[in-house]
Formats: sequence, C-alpha cells, structure tokens
Amino acid sequence: HADYEKVVKDADLFVTGSDQIWNPFCGGFNPMMFLEFVNDRTKCVAYSSSISQPTIHPAVKERMRNALGKFAHIAVREQKSVELLSELLHRDDIQLVVDPTYLLTARNWEEFGDKAKIEFSVPDKYIFCYFVGDKRADVYEQMVQDVKRFTNIDEVITLECYNRSLNYGGGRLYQDAGPYEWVYLLRHASYICMDSFHATVFALKFEKEFVHAMKDNDKEAGSQNTRMYDILQRYGLLNKIYNNCTSKEWQRSICYEHIRKIIEKEVNNSMAYLRWEIEE
Repeated sequence: HADYEKVVKDADLFVTGSDQIWNPFCGGFNPMMFLEFVNDRTKCVAYSSSISQPTIHPAVKERMRNALGKFAHIAVREQKSVELLSELLHRDDIQLVVDPTYLLTARNWEEFGDKAKIEFSVPDKYIFCYFVGDKRADVYEQMVQDVKRFTNIDEVITLECYNRSLNYGGGRLYQDAGPYEWVYLLRHASYICMDSFHATVFALKFEKEFVHAMKDNDKEAGSQNTRMYDILQRYGLLNKIYNNCTSKEWQRSICYEHIRKIIEKEVNNSMAYLRWEIEE
C-alpha cells in the first residue's frame, strides 16, 4: 500500500486508467481518455486501460492511432486489448497488467469495507447480487434461484445499480449502499451472483465463491463480454459462467491456492511496470 501511494505521489507523468478506450455504450470516442489535451512534450503512459470490445470500431481507428502515438508505453488489462493495439499501432511493447484495484491487498480493502454503515442487520449467510446490466434480468433471476437451491441459502441482498430497482431472489434491495458498504457486503457474502468485472476482481481478491452471467448476448454488436472471458480464462474459471441451466459446471468450487500464485505474480509485474515508468 505504501509503495503504491509513493508511486502515485511521485509520478511526473500522466497515467490513464480509463475504463473504456472505445465503447459505443458510453458515447463512442472520448478524446479526454486519450489525453488529446496534453502537449507532445509530456510523457504519457497508459496503465490498465481497457477496450473491452472484440474489435476496434472502424470509425475511430485512425484517430486512436494518432492519439496513442504519443504514449511512451501502453499497458492494458485484457490480452485481447494487447492484440488489438499491437496490430493497430504496429508495436510489440504493449503490456498486460492488472486492474488498479488489485494493487491494494485484501487486508487494505477489508479495512476500507469496515467503515461501512449498514442500516439493517446483515444475515450470517447470504447471497450477494451485483448486476450492472439489465438486458438479461430474467437470466439473472434464474441464476439467483439456482444458487439459492444449490447453497440452501435463502437470504439475498441485491445492491441497486444505476437507479435500477431490480430485486432478485425475493430478497432485500439495498438502495443506499456506497463504496464502503459495497466492499463490506461482497467480502462477507457466502456466495456472489454478478455480471460485473470489478465485482469479479473483488471476489477473487477476497477468495469468494461466485457465478457470473454475461451482461449481454455475445452475438450483439459491441458485446462487452471480452474482458470477462479474458479474466476468467486467465485463472481457469470459464466454468463459472452461467449458461441458463445448460451446465452445472459453475457449481464446482474454486481452487484459490493456484489462483493466488498467479495474481501475486501479476501484481508484482504491474508494480514493477509503474516503478520503471516513474524512475526512468
């Protein structure tokens, strides 16, 4: 934690962790995310940026190529993004790093979550639901019901997201949660149902059991599932994708002993990348 704070404090460069380099659902090309306002004399470095799409939209390819040309180094959070930018920019130095939330330890995040102020009594055992999308609400409900049957846990807590009052599993819809409460409830959950990249990251950080539903259909134009396939494949967890009851593979327990070693190596490499960029 102290090392990370020093890295950020001493930085004499622009580091961008934009959540979407290109996303048609967020208004398309955003020049702010590419630091187009920065002059060419400033050292620009991208850390853990994300395309989160299977392809780069043809309408923005040339502008992306020009904007990213001034970046000294680029590091992204998906292997697919490494491939896309390597091809677009004709560069072989695009690196894969972890999401910034990985860089704090589980203990750091536990202390953060302990600041939560929850207005109701939290059950000893409960299923935690966090869904960013709403196109597949019927699939989410089916998944939660299946998890209730599988775990024999009846209590469900769903956090409201983007003012969508969609409750699942006949449980409690929590509409007043902030970041502290989000982390606390995810950490203490017995099982997690989600469609969120960052919920998955925190589930891995806290070594929780979970099942993931893709937020849209892979056949849809601009599917945002790329980043989820990437992270689950890296840790050998593609079985944790819920497929409308066509498979029970999601019920297999996660072997965190193996995953812990992979994440530790990824975090060390990512910290080394940040230190090198600043010190050099």
